Amino acid sequence: SLKTNPHVGLFYKTNKNKWQFLSANENGICRSKVLSLEKFALKIDEIPPEIIPITLKKDEILSQVPKFFKWKVQDEGSGFKGDQGFSCKLDGKSVIIEFDPEEDLIILPTFDLDIKAGIHVLEIHAVDNLRNTTSLINKFELR
Repeated sequence: SLKTNPHVGLFYKTNKNKWQFLSANENGICRSKVLSLEKFALKIDEIPPEIIPITLKKDEILSQVPKFFKWKVQDEGSGFKGDQGFSCKLDGKSVIIEFDPEEDLIILPTFDLDIKAGIHVLEIHAVDNLRNTTSLINKFELR
């Protein structure tokens, strides 16, 4: 039912004619402060976000570790709730990842990571505001 669907959210229509996310469905209730008389709607967003590699291609062989690994993230529905919408693991261990909302990028700085020669696995997870999730696994080899 609509009341229990976790992918229902409250949106308003911006002056650019786009739907902007306001709040998620919590036990059948979407809450938000109304500061102007816009058009509001309950919308369903069941489309997971996209993660697109920028600095790392599939099974890439690297001679040195770049200063940053970067991925483009896109979500046409409810968008992301800042850094907490993303997580990353390098070889199974959690690492801190940053979200740049203006460029729609997630960035993993590598300066404090001890990446030695060999095969490595990066797992990136993204969750949008209405709990749609996607994951990407990037393997790379450092020689």
